[in-house]
Amino acid sequence: MAKMAKTTFEGEVYSHRQLWTAARSMRARSDAEKKGSMYCDMVAMLLARLTVEAYCNFLIHVLDPDTFDKEREIFGSSTDRKLQWVCGRVGFALDRGRRPYQTVKSLDTLRNRMVHAKPEVYTGEDIHSVEEERPFMRPGELEKCVSPKLCTRALEDVDLLCEELHKQILASADRKQKRRLEPYALKGSLQRQASSSKLA
Repeated sequence: MAKMAKTTFEGEVYSHRQLWTAARSMRARSDAEKKGSMYCDMVAMLLARLTVEAYCNFLIHVLDPDTFDKEREIFGSSTDRKLQWVCGRVGFALDRGRRPYQTVKSLDTLRNRMVHAKPEVYTGEDIHSVEEERPFMRPGELEKCVSPKLCTRALEDVDLLCEELHKQILASADRKQKRRLEPYALKGSLQRQASSSKLA
């Protein structure tokens, strides 16, 4: 009869890094494909916003698992409340009146417009020369929130906010927390796992 082994393992998937990788991938695709790039930027910006929420969830889980168990009751669906809680917990001074926070907050607006999109009906009148081509269609609300410049800014500011917050957290984290946090917020492995085996 063959000898049997028992392997035990524990691991963690870093969802915030997966989302961040996807956001950066969509941004790179936007740069490579000019036709339809607005849609890639839109997805990249939404994924950047989701990265912030997933990162806050991760930090709450690392810093206070009991609070994480009740996160739905405590924070509802507010990423902003989660971010405020994390900042307060580690003494991070978040300037809500400027970048990068203001950019992250604008991503909430985009997310809400996408999730709660409604029909947009418009009318208007343009006076133009008969030699000129008539004006093109008006942009919708989503289009007004998305551009290559806004997307670049969104990704820069999400990265900046998360990395600055991460440095502050690492400064006061215990050894167990540091192992889970790793050196960077958004850069690094997407998953970790440790295992050991012994004869059964």
